[in-house]
Formats: sequence, C-alpha cells, structure tokens
Amino acid sequence: MSQAKTILHHLCSLVEADLHEAYPALKTIFIIYEYGQYENALNAKLPDIQKHPAGTCLAEKLKTIKPDSKNLVTFGAIARPQKHTLPGFLWRKKSIVCLYVNADAFDNEEEAKLTLYHNIFLTLHLYETLKTAPPNENAISITSYPKDASYLNMLGDAFAAFFFELSDRTGMIKTLAKKRCLQSLEKTLKYPAEIMPFPIIIDMANLVFKDMKHQKQKALPLAYAMTKEVELTCDDNITRQWLSFIGPAIEMAWSNASIKDILGAAAYTSESVFNRSIAYLISEILTTEPTSLNNLPSFNPFMDIEAQDRLHKRRCQEKLEASISNNAKADTKTLLKAAKKQCDQFLDGNIIGWCAPALIEAALKIELHKNTAKCREEIQLVFQNTAYNLSWPAVKAVHHDLTNLRRNGQTATIVDMIEFLRRDEQSRDAALSLKKLSDWMNTQKINPPHEKSEDE
Repeated sequence: MSQAKTILHHLCSLVEADLHEAYPALKTIFIIYEYGQYENALNAKLPDIQKHPAGTCLAEKLKTIKPDSKNLVTFGAIARPQKHTLPGFLWRKKSIVCLYVNADAFDNEEEAKLTLYHNIFLTLHLYETLKTAPPNENAISITSYPKDASYLNMLGDAFAAFFFELSDRTGMIKTLAKKRCLQSLEKTLKYPAEIMPFPIIIDMANLVFKDMKHQKQKALPLAYAMTKEVELTCDDNITRQWLSFIGPAIEMAWSNASIKDILGAAAYTSESVFNRSIAYLISEILTTEPTSLNNLPSFNPFMDIEAQDRLHKRRCQEKLEASISNNAKADTKTLLKAAKKQCDQFLDGNIIGWCAPALIEAALKIELHKNTAKCREEIQLVFQNTAYNLSWPAVKAVHHDLTNLRRNGQTATIVDMIEFLRRDEQSRDAALSLKKLSDWMNTQKINPPHEKSEDE
C-alpha cells in the first residue's frame, strides 16, 4: 500500500468515527482508489455495502457515478432502505453514504483532512434532504443539491473551518480564508479559484461562530448548524461577485503580477464596487497594502476595456519603433527575432503591446521591397493594419486560453497560440502570420517559443 493510501485510510477512519459518534444512524463508506482503479475499489467494498439495509439502493446509484480524477474527494451517493424493510422511524433515519477518495490527488495530510471535512457538509445536507424525500426516492447524489459548485464549496469550507474551530483549532476561520486567498492570487497549479469563494464570507462566518459557539452540541452537528445559519444570509449574488473579481485576478497572477498589484488594480481602477470591496477585504485578511495607483503594472484587466485597448495599441507602436525607427540595420531577421521574443513574453503572460503578427508581416514587407525609405513607410502601414485588425479582446481571449493550459500544468507553445487564434474568424490572419514565424524558425533551427517550466 502506498504512503498516500496509508495516510488517507487513517484520516478516513477518523472522519468515519466522528460521523458515527454524532450520527449513529448514518454509516459512512470511503472508497480509496488509485488512477483507473475506482471500479475495482468499489467492487472490493460492495460486500460491506450490501450488508446495510440500504446497500442495494446505494450500489445501484453508484453504478451511475464516476469520480472526478482531478479531485481528492468525490461525493458518491447516499441511500436509505426501502420503506417496507424497516419501521417508519428507522426508515426515515437509517442511511448509508459513500465517498470516493483519490489517492493520486493526495498532496499533504493537512489539506486532505480539510478536504474530507469540507465534503461532510454535503453529506449532512443530503442526509437531511433524504429524510424528507418522497417514499420512492431512496438514493440521491450531488445532483440533488440545489446550488452550484461555487456555493457548495463556500459552505463546505465554512463547515470545515467551524468544525476545526470547535475542535480546538483556534483561528481556523482566518487561517482557511488566508489560505484560499493565497491559492487564488498566486500561480497555484490545478486550483479552481473561480469556485472557491470562502474568503468573501469571512466576516459572516466570524459573527456566526461567535454567536453560536457556546451551544451544547457535538462539534459536527453544531458546525452544520452554523453553516446553515451562514447559508441563510447568502444568495447566488455572492458567488457572482466573487467570480467578477477572481477572473481578472487570475489573469494578473498568471501574468506575473504580485498580490499587492492585483489588489491595487481592483481597489483603484475597477468600476465595480464589489471588486473594490473584495480587494480591501482580502487586503485585510492578508494584512497587506495594495500597490498604489501610480505603480500598477501595465496589464490590468480590472481597468476599463477601452482604456486597456488604447494602452495596448500605444505599446504596439512603441515596440515597432524600437525595432526599426532608430535602427539603420533593421531587416527581416531583426523583426522576426523581435516577433519571436514577443511570443516568448506572451507565453509567460506579458501581453500588453503584443504585436508579433504585425512584426512578422512588416518583416516580410522588408524582404519583398528591401530596406529603403519608401519600404519603411509601407512597413508602418502594414504594421498598423495588421496590429489594429487583431483586437484587444482577441488578444485577451488567447491569453485566457493559454493561462488555462498553464494552470493545468501544461506547457504552452506557439502551436497552441496558433490553434487558439484560428478559433476566431477575426484573428485567423494573425494565426497565419504566426505560422510563417514558426516555419521560419524551423528553417533557421531556432527553438520555438514556449513557456518556461517550473524547473527552468
């Protein structure tokens, strides 16, 4: 047995014991599996599942559910016996729940424990839901939860934080909020920041915990009651507000902006009052000051889109002038090398003033007409036409797609850039230009642009 599986077996047994103590009528089954082996792991647990009065119902439901290989924990299903098999009181309360645990997604013990308790909120919510479900509905899964993943994750984090606070982990609400802020605003691989909005409810969580912590209940039921109290104060708008903030924040983080830069951009340039308030809230959680308005980085997706577009075009023109205006030796090779350098920078997240397709077309114009004064006039015209035909929203869209590749741990290359540009009819000319650059690099035996790996 791998070390990860050994640790997970231990943690799952602790969670199972906590649940059994607080909810003796609920039996918990954790199915720990490794890549591609979840069906074998399920089959190994079936004899134990079948012993339960609701085992048959659960087993049938689990056949329709495939765990998400990206997640450490995937909720399977929860079931109760058919009504005729037990007296009414037991029929409504006695249940069995199954959760899949992916050993390949294990990172560290602390995070695993947090994730397990995070998922217990959904378990208890569906346990309560099943008690009042129609008599013919004896097994339910996550599809019975009425809200989206973002809302569920927010409450799951709140539940875990409440439970740890009640279990003598003082300050866990603040600690978890800080952890989620850092994961969201740094270049964190495979972290779904868009659907992890817990920091936005830290004030409410602190108030609820302070008001309810002295109630005489066991830790799990009290943590659940606290979480339901938080839920009463929240609506769908709260997760939409988080998404409005975190989208631009992720773009900046993967363009090498610091957390202070991101918070400053949101606080001082965003037109959204929610973005500004979230920036100040995170600044307070992290005890850090946002970067001042005069020191913000050029790439700022919180800024008005038209202002971004104007800045981008101005930087494009500056880069052309830097390449040819004051360089008597400017030639095809000079501009193509400048285009390659820009593609390298783009793949690393630096996109303001990206005009590689225009530089490529200007380079080809030099090759065709040689480097004369008249040629330079035509270069300016070709450059401006090509640069301005590729809109700023199109540039941002390619950056967004490349960022998603990088967030998933993949290496982004010029081939990916070409592919993403081809998707939009308005940017296909730019894709053709980059293909010319790629072909030229192959003939010159120049390494293609690519994002540096974490190890480089």
